[in-house]
Amino acid sequence: MKQVRLLSLTSFALFLLLTAQGVGADPSAPDALRLDELRIKGTHNSYHKRPLLALHPRHRYEHDSLFVQLEYHGVRALELDLHLGGNGYEVYHIRFIDGRSHCRTLVACLRQIRSWSDLDRNHEPLMIWLEAKDFAGGARMTSLRPVDAVIRGVLGDRLLVPDDLRGAHASLHTAIMTEGWPSLAESRGKVLFMLTANDEQRAEYTSGFQHLRGRVMFAEAKVDQYDQGWAAVAKIYRSSGFLMPEARSQRLLVSTTTCTADMHDLTCVLNRRWSLDQGVNILLDDYVRVTPGRLYHLDLGDEIVVGIARGDALRSQAVAVDPGG
Repeated sequence: MKQVRLLSLTSFALFLLLTAQGVGADPSAPDALRLDELRIKGTHNSYHKRPLLALHPRHRYEHDSLFVQLEYHGVRALELDLHLGGNGYEVYHIRFIDGRSHCRTLVACLRQIRSWSDLDRNHEPLMIWLEAKDFAGGARMTSLRPVDAVIRGVLGDRLLVPDDLRGAHASLHTAIMTEGWPSLAESRGKVLFMLTANDEQRAEYTSGFQHLRGRVMFAEAKVDQYDQGWAAVAKIYRSSGFLMPEARSQRLLVSTTTCTADMHDLTCVLNRRWSLDQGVNILLDDYVRVTPGRLYHLDLGDEIVVGIARGDALRSQAVAVDPGG
């Protein structure tokens, strides 16, 4: 398995950067690149299994297990929908309508991730979005702080948390703006969790939008929050692409969804191209491998570039890789 992983680079599209002076690329450069200088291949609703009767075109797709995605499809970013059930946190899309999952509970999903991570402690960092969805099944989640304990219980020794980046700085955002994100080399074997939730839940998790001290997850920042002390990650889509320059200037790690099952192939291609052109870091997709009936899949191949924001300049160099998809 390790040989397959090494040959395919499975992870990100990692590229060499040409400096402003035009100096030739250094073969050791990829490990020196920081996390916000990387392109990451990911899956949207990573747990998803096609329902036996799909009532909506958006539900007509199926991923492989998390382990298979990580091992064979070059996936290094995952998205899990979180619901509060009677026996703890559950992972599925919509109760009854679209409820099939490769890992029904958060603990089961985390254990799949752990089992893959245990195979190679030098793997590229994993970036995992948790989306609180108490409007689609389960009890109302007024606080997401208890989720931290669940994550620590399975992946405690693998985590890269906000406090690790903040260090001695007054805020997480100050640390990112002055020191930058950790490099790929510094982040190997690590797992980052990112939270998307409603305003009330995010306010509670960030202590009134003040900080993330002691927290496991980075919280999604909205457009009017990009420069706040806890801000580090954001989601931006092609329809709101005008937000990208501000997000990049604030050195946020930016995620987008490139393709969902109800989109036409051409729309997916345009979304992918926009994401690459704009320097989006994390591309989440329903199709990371060839799928019958679809012409499109998230084949990054030699089309991927790493965009590095330095001041007002966006410089990139494409290097052909096989992303394992």
